[in-house]
Amino acid sequence: MVRYSYSPLPPGADTFRILSLHPGTKDDPISCDLITARLSPLESNDTTFEALSYCWGDASNCLPIRVGAGSLLVTRNLHAALQHLRRPWGPPRRIWADAVCINQDDATEKGGQVQMMRDIYRGASHTVV
Repeated sequence: MVRYSYSPLPPGADTFRILSLHPGTKDDPISCDLITARLSPLESNDTTFEALSYCWGDASNCLPIRVGAGSLLVTRNLHAALQHLRRPWGPPRRIWADAVCINQDDATEKGGQVQMMRDIYRGASHTVV
């Protein structure tokens, strides 16, 4: 599968991505999409989400997840969290996970998104640790 290619975030200091985690059983491959949201006003754009706080783990020990039509490598810790958090059926679960929702290869984007992290966590319906 081809590597996922991030689309640039729309201009504006309050845009960010949310991972829409598709349902599946423990052994199914992890599949998700990324949607763009705005922090303000968060209530008006119907983007309720949960924030995930986790230890990244060893960056050299990764597993693939499907994002749209591509794939991304994530640490085993994030992979395990996503396996545990996804629903077995029903609507996708919306989660903000920094390693996927921020383009880690774009230093400019990463810098801006890291500055927004406090507000992203505040905007989440709750935080899963």
